[in-house]
Amino acid sequence: MIRGAAGLLAMTAVLALPAIASASPISQTFDTGNQGWGVSQNSGQIVDAGPTDWIGSGGNPGGHLTATDTGADSGCAPAGPGSPCNILYFESPPLVVGGLAGNYGGTASYDLRSSVSPGFASELIIGSTSKGALLSGVVPETAGTTYHHLSIPLIESSAWQFCTTSCVPASQAQFKALLAVADFISIDADVAPSDTGETYDLDNVTLTDGPPAPIKKKKKCKKRKKAKRRAAVAGKKCKKKPKKRASVTSPRTENREF
Repeated sequence: MIRGAAGLLAMTAVLALPAIASASPISQTFDTGNQGWGVSQNSGQIVDAGPTDWIGSGGNPGGHLTATDTGADSGCAPAGPGSPCNILYFESPPLVVGGLAGNYGGTASYDLRSSVSPGFASELIIGSTSKGALLSGVVPETAGTTYHHLSIPLIESSAWQFCTTSCVPASQAQFKALLAVADFISIDADVAPSDTGETYDLDNVTLTDGPPAPIKKKKKCKKRKKAKRRAAVAGKKCKKKPKKRASVTSPRTENREF
């Protein structure tokens, strides 16, 4: 269930934080700081934006990000796309030009902890402010208040929606095109059924490379015998050496068919 993707489209202004390289793979453990990440409360616009709180211990392991939900979720679906939802998101700093094209076919993962047992799935948002579009991937949650390792393949599937003014299942072309121009990542951490007051912790945000392109093997020259013709495969001719004749004392030109 996509609760906040449509509302995010109205606020596709990335937080004014230092940019991070988007060359794949991406791995942010937050062991020494918040690495430029921020937090937002989505109600159709950013109502509370700034660097997220960082704690140097209590992560999975080491340091982690933390934020407290300050908005009621009463405007979420089934109220309809674009309705105020007040979902709590962790926001990446802007990605440098180059996007995430190299991550197609890889995996996105993160560790999320809620102070209240989850009642909703999480969402991974990959967006482009220049195109006014985003990909929203539903990442199922499980019960419990410990860290959950959540992951989703970075490939078009039933879990991914392509969103502009509305959302539709993402095609391969849409998925690849959006990854190529992506300039921010958002993680919907607001998985608890509570309206407000719960705390969320985020750690180990990772986007792996996609699989390497297949290596084309060179074809070997193979001889094919035919009655009056010889041809080589892969554009290389296999030539037949002329036979020596004992009675021939001077070069002789012979017509040969290849």
